[in-house]
Amino acid sequence: MTHLETDTPIETGEAGALDGRALRRTLGQFATGVTVVTAAHPVTGEVVGMTANSFSSVSLDPPLVLWSIVREAKSLPVFLEATHFAINILSEQQLDHSNRFARPGSDKFADVAWSPGAGGAPVLEGVAGVFECARHAEHDGGDHIIMVGRVERFARYERPGLVFARGRYGITAEHPWAEEPTGFARVDGVPHPYDDFLIPLLYRAYSNLFSGFSVHLEEEGTSGPEMRVLAYLSFRPGSTAELVSRGSYLGDQTTDEAIAVLHGQGMLTGTADSGLSLTEAGAERLKTLFRHAERFELEQLGSVDAVEVATLKRLLRRLTDSDDETC
Repeated sequence: MTHLETDTPIETGEAGALDGRALRRTLGQFATGVTVVTAAHPVTGEVVGMTANSFSSVSLDPPLVLWSIVREAKSLPVFLEATHFAINILSEQQLDHSNRFARPGSDKFADVAWSPGAGGAPVLEGVAGVFECARHAEHDGGDHIIMVGRVERFARYERPGLVFARGRYGITAEHPWAEEPTGFARVDGVPHPYDDFLIPLLYRAYSNLFSGFSVHLEEEGTSGPEMRVLAYLSFRPGSTAELVSRGSYLGDQTTDEAIAVLHGQGMLTGTADSGLSLTEAGAERLKTLFRHAERFELEQLGSVDAVEVATLKRLLRRLTDSDDETC
């Protein structure tokens, strides 16, 4: 049996009875980059551009690439007359460019930074890469025309590319299975299964980061529990000591000790039973600690791609109950 015979597909289709929407959804399973293809009319100088994810490499010798354009596209006459076109590979920061050039409009280049490339084809700024191509050949592609270009110039930049799959935009990130983790729990040189669970990984990451940050807290005359009490009360003012203990995961004794210290320093007002709130001094102390935390985070995560950090934070927020009272 083949894999297709043993697996259960969500949708199927066969020649002669194809569902166009189902076909499009299945095509969407193939992740692609996103490009904006541009050209300039050789006589009038009119510039055109359109979003395309049909871009593909064809040959290295000679250097050929292709993309396809729908026959009804208003910009098709310019692409067929132009001597050159440019394939602008959008970076992950250019989602707005993708949307702009995917929509019909008379002046898609308004407020877009670009410079004329080979044959006058616009080369966009901020891209991940660009290929400036001489028009090489056109081929029938059903409701599309396949445009083949010969690369004359290209450039690559240190910017991750924008990704499109399943009707949504994405970003490029290293696959977690691409490299064997170097976990601490190993048996005969093989990672222990425990080392691959999310909870222990999160705990170890927290422990590693916070152990380093605790040095900064000590320099400010504050302990980790004290900062957590301040942080919790900053968005849950009026909480009792019991709520603070439960919400900050500190335990009753540690919470009581931190509250006593903060009270003695004039950082808190109220009582453990009736409710606690930050004083003006407590709010200022927390602001100072947050500034230290921001600098520490930048130092620790400086070697990690900013998009990966943002992705991690989004994932962690999704794993956090929106009604959770923890800090």
